[in-house]
Amino acid sequence: MKIILTGCNGGLGSEVTRTLIERKHEVLGTDLEPRADAPCRVVLGDLLDPFFVHRLIDELGEVDAIVHIANHPHQHAAPPDRLLRENTAMNTHVFLAAADRRVRRVVFASSIQAWMGGKPHDESVGRGGIVDQVDRLPIDERTTLQPRNVYGLSKMLGEQMLDAMCRDQFSAGRLSAASLRFPWIAPSAAQAARWAHWHIRSLAERDVDLRDLGSYVTREDAALGAALAAEAAFTGHERLWIVAPDTRFAPRPVHEVAREYFADTPGVEWVIEHGNFFNVERTEAVLGWRGKPEFSRHVSEALAEQGS
Repeated sequence: MKIILTGCNGGLGSEVTRTLIERKHEVLGTDLEPRADAPCRVVLGDLLDPFFVHRLIDELGEVDAIVHIANHPHQHAAPPDRLLRENTAMNTHVFLAAADRRVRRVVFASSIQAWMGGKPHDESVGRGGIVDQVDRLPIDERTTLQPRNVYGLSKMLGEQMLDAMCRDQFSAGRLSAASLRFPWIAPSAAQAARWAHWHIRSLAERDVDLRDLGSYVTREDAALGAALAAEAAFTGHERLWIVAPDTRFAPRPVHEVAREYFADTPGVEWVIEHGNFFNVERTEAVLGWRGKPEFSRHVSEALAEQGS
């Protein structure tokens, strides 16, 4: 497949580049800044230019998929008005180019914050406020989106644009898309190990942080999810959670956290039975993807080291 990858030189983008090349795809990357060791051809450019992606597609002649990662990466990356305006503009330009140039597939790097995770726009709202706002469990593709900051809002709007653009009015049904909702992405298994050791040392000093319901994914697994989303056979727009099967609540069992904070929430029995607040069955069905439980493994190793 011929694939355009935006944000190819960032942390996730670099891993997606490597994964796509390993899977024998032809990758044209684009980013604002150069990278000396980039493994694919990279065209520097600004997605705020409305026709930059159109020109990339025209240069390649035909493009099978666009994997779109390039956005302001978190809520503090720019002032709120600029972040919302520019993320929305970048997404609009990429999606319209895909529809105009008959690209088959768009893969959009969305976020858990399109749902609710992360810090609220008004940071005086406590981290535990999420408990009162979760109206049903588990979290899945049908969960109502309630973004709490402009970064999450920009991701929600991106998903809504793809909903419209995958309909006949925009692309005559030619375009399909996957919005991948990523939680915190651990840069590597080694980083997950270091985080696990810190987590064990500081357990007694911290309250349970419920903002993302303990979710995470490794960068390697996130990149595989993006590659599979470019390759998979489906139509329309799929919203898919890319979440590891364990949680950052370890070593505390998920069922304890669920019973303490969400005992009255409809669907909590599913969480208690499956050991996760997120149901990724749709992701498994559409992509054949399932993440690895790196964090709980490293927590177990850290605890074993303490006991030895």
